[in-house]
Amino acid sequence: MPLSMAEPSLNLSQQDKEMLVDRLSGPYLKEITRITGEAERYLLMAYRMNQQSATPQQLAVVFDVSNTALSNYKRIYENHRAADNASAIMKPAIPPVRNLYRVALEHHINVFFITSAKEHRRARLEANLKQVGYYRWSGLCMMPDDNKNLSVLDYKNAVRRQITKAGYKIILTMGDQETDIEGPNTGQKYKLPDITSAGEFE
Repeated sequence: MPLSMAEPSLNLSQQDKEMLVDRLSGPYLKEITRITGEAERYLLMAYRMNQQSATPQQLAVVFDVSNTALSNYKRIYENHRAADNASAIMKPAIPPVRNLYRVALEHHINVFFITSAKEHRRARLEANLKQVGYYRWSGLCMMPDDNKNLSVLDYKNAVRRQITKAGYKIILTMGDQETDIEGPNTGQKYKLPDITSAGEFE
């Protein structure tokens, strides 16, 4: 599918659209495309094996949100980072990840998003995901607003443990940070490049 990072519904200026496409159509996007291609091949293999099993399971995949499902490219949003209003800006999908999401749904594999974003942002995040093509999921798991003790790593491990206890078999987990994929109950782990490593991003 051709690159389409700047959906008209995002209300970005032409300059912002060009900046985003330029950044995300280079080596960064190429590496994401390579990794998601590997993940898709693994997903399809796991799906076929499950279909052939005498006791098929409910398969699931887990995606991080920030800089995995959605792009948080700083320079697109830097003019909007006034307090909490920054999160009101609709963020575009990262196309290769969205393609993998669609392949999972086409094969009746459950999709879970796990994000460290706080619960009070749920309505806004759900709207953003749906607006850019993530229209269905089995769970959007968000950090409780009153969390004071769990680290991001411990929180994401706890959520995956709950998903597994609910009867799902997680076959792959994808994220751009080590904390997205570390720990048990991940299935195959896919680490995307960290867009913040260039020093221009957050």
